[in-house]
Amino acid sequence: MSTKKTEKQLPLAPIEKMMKETTNMRISLSGSEMMRELLSEFLREVAKYAADLAEFAGRITIKDRDVLLAYKKIRGKQ
Repeated sequence: MSTKKTEKQLPLAPIEKMMKETTNMRISLSGSEMMRELLSEFLREVAKYAADLAEFAGRITIKDRDVLLAYKKIRGKQ
Protein backbone atom coordinates (compact mmCIF):
# COMPACT_ATOMS: atom_id res chain seq x y z
CA MET A 1 0.00 0.00 0.00
CA SER A 2 2.98 2.33 0.23
CA THR A 3 3.46 4.95 -2.44
CA LYS A 4 6.46 5.35 -4.69
CA LYS A 5 9.01 7.90 -3.54
CA THR A 6 8.68 9.82 -6.81
CA GLU A 7 4.93 10.33 -6.34
CA LYS A 8 3.68 13.45 -4.64
CA GLN A 9 1.95 12.85 -1.33
CA LEU A 10 -1.02 14.55 0.22
CA PRO A 11 0.04 16.91 3.02
CA LEU A 12 -0.38 15.48 6.52
CA ALA A 13 -1.50 18.68 8.29
CA PRO A 14 -4.98 18.99 6.74
CA ILE A 15 -5.55 15.24 7.09
CA GLU A 16 -4.64 15.37 10.78
CA LYS A 17 -6.76 18.49 11.28
CA MET A 18 -9.81 16.86 9.70
CA MET A 19 -9.32 13.69 11.75
CA LYS A 20 -9.07 15.77 14.95
CA GLU A 21 -12.17 17.81 14.09
CA THR A 22 -14.13 14.66 13.28
CA THR A 23 -13.09 12.60 16.30
CA ASN A 24 -12.00 15.16 18.91
CA MET A 25 -8.99 12.89 19.59
CA ARG A 26 -5.25 13.24 19.27
CA ILE A 27 -3.82 11.68 16.13
CA SER A 28 -0.47 9.88 16.03
CA LEU A 29 1.95 10.41 13.19
CA SER A 30 1.50 6.80 12.09
CA GLY A 31 -2.29 7.26 12.18
CA SER A 32 -2.05 10.34 9.95
CA GLU A 33 0.33 8.59 7.58
CA MET A 34 -1.96 5.55 7.27
CA MET A 35 -4.94 7.81 6.56
CA ARG A 36 -2.87 9.57 3.88
CA GLU A 37 -2.05 6.25 2.23
CA LEU A 38 -5.69 5.15 2.26
CA LEU A 39 -6.95 8.49 0.95
CA SER A 40 -4.33 8.46 -1.81
CA GLU A 41 -5.32 4.94 -2.84
CA PHE A 42 -9.01 5.88 -2.86
CA LEU A 43 -8.34 9.07 -4.83
CA ARG A 44 -6.40 7.15 -7.48
CA GLU A 45 -9.15 4.55 -7.76
CA VAL A 46 -11.89 7.18 -8.19
CA ALA A 47 -9.77 9.19 -10.64
CA LYS A 48 -9.06 6.16 -12.83
CA TYR A 49 -12.72 5.17 -12.96
CA ALA A 50 -13.79 8.78 -13.62
CA ALA A 51 -11.28 8.94 -16.48
CA ASP A 52 -12.77 5.78 -17.96
CA LEU A 53 -16.24 7.35 -17.79
CA ALA A 54 -15.05 10.55 -19.47
CA GLU A 55 -13.27 8.59 -22.18
CA PHE A 56 -16.36 6.45 -22.77
CA ALA A 57 -18.35 9.67 -23.22
CA GLY A 58 -15.81 10.83 -25.82
CA ARG A 59 -14.31 13.55 -23.63
CA ILE A 60 -10.76 14.32 -22.57
CA THR A 61 -11.95 16.21 -19.50
CA ILE A 62 -13.13 14.60 -16.26
CA LYS A 63 -16.27 16.37 -15.06
CA ASP A 64 -17.91 16.48 -11.66
CA ARG A 65 -20.52 13.96 -12.77
CA ASP A 66 -17.76 11.49 -13.70
CA VAL A 67 -16.21 11.83 -10.26
CA LEU A 68 -19.55 11.47 -8.50
CA LEU A 69 -20.55 8.42 -10.52
CA ALA A 70 -17.13 6.84 -9.96
CA TYR A 71 -17.39 7.51 -6.23
CA LYS A 72 -20.85 5.96 -6.04
CA LYS A 73 -19.77 2.93 -8.09
CA ILE A 74 -16.69 2.31 -5.95
CA ARG A 75 -18.63 2.78 -2.72
CA GLY A 76 -21.30 0.40 -4.04
CA LYS A 77 -24.06 3.00 -3.94
CA GLN A 78 -25.41 2.52 -7.40
